[in-house]
Amino acid sequence: SPWRDLRVYNPISVMYALTKGRFENFWFRTGTPTFLVNWLKEKPWRIPELEHFRVSDNFLQAFDLENLTVEAVMYQAGYLTINEVKGRTLTLGYPNQEVRESFQEVLLQGLSGGETTPRILAQELGEAIRRTDWDAVREILNDILSYIPHTLYLRADERFFHTVFYLALALSGYRAESEVLTHRGRLDMAVRYEGENRVFVFEFKAGVSAEEALKQIEARGYADRFRARGLSVIGVGVSFDPAERRVLEIRVG
Repeated sequence: SPWRDLRVYNPISVMYALTKGRFENFWFRTGTPTFLVNWLKEKPWRIPELEHFRVSDNFLQAFDLENLTVEAVMYQAGYLTINEVKGRTLTLGYPNQEVRESFQEVLLQGLSGGETTPRILAQELGEAIRRTDWDAVREILNDILSYIPHTLYLRADERFFHTVFYLALALSGYRAESEVLTHRGRLDMAVRYEGENRVFVFEFKAGVSAEEALKQIEARGYADRFRARGLSVIGVGVSFDPAERRVLEIRVG
């Protein structure tokens, strides 16, 4: 029941782990999300929002086949669960890290025409961020974008690029939080490597300079919540051009 304080688990996954005597990605193997990935490629969505997605309790009864929403399909398919209940408001999220990472990986591969190279590039992206090599970061992001089929770019909007950047960063080895709510707005993404005392606050802008993106981070106090926790904050403004399908500039401050 969503109203009880229970964590989600898959009994088949548990049996696999007990049989083999080790932890692997058993949960995800029990269901291939091919339909879901193909469906998402046709929809105007913004996957980062699904990390902490709020809905009313009517969401549990309302499931219109003619007007499907991303969050409804992912909930019914088991890729989202109810993480929190406050009054009549439910907060959806991934059941666990295994599901989150596996879904992100298969979605990035689906957006890349089945290519596995972008997953490897995502790991290189994490290494480049860790050594603060921003020229390499820009080149790697552009390499990842180059794998996206032209047919998907025909209907790509700013949300599409945000999703690709989010997937790449989420799979880069960093802990990534997206659409982080602050008292003055939502920052695009914050990433932090486990064990490090620094956090990278990203702001992505289409058709606007990276400098303007950087100014927004400071003007809206996106870094304040992290500084209050004693973390060193590095603001990263990213400017990209949807028409040219590439990152133009990265500024750091």
